[in-house]
Amino acid sequence: MIFTPIYHITIAERIKEYRKEHRLSQGAFGKLIGVSAQAVYKWEQEVCYPDIIILPCLARILGCTTDEFFITDNDIVTKAEPSDHSRCITENKRFED
Repeated sequence: MIFTPIYHITIAERIKEYRKEHRLSQGAFGKLIGVSAQAVYKWEQEVCYPDIIILPCLARILGCTTDEFFITDNDIVTKAEPSDHSRCITENKRFED
């Protein structure tokens, strides 16, 4: 039996927290990454999500990895260095029976 974790997207909360901490409007935050205030609003309301091409830029601005935008029900999230592929493979094996 293979356990497939259910992921939740946490981008909206991270953007809201960052904007509040740095006292940025949605428009000012949008200018940091080249999108409109309306796009930032939609992300924060979870109407839609940023395009995948923007995720690395968002991660740098928000001070996290792109992996941290996604958490599981069991909070099974580990930080791995981009070059540490063996660790990722090892972590995934524990879901298999």
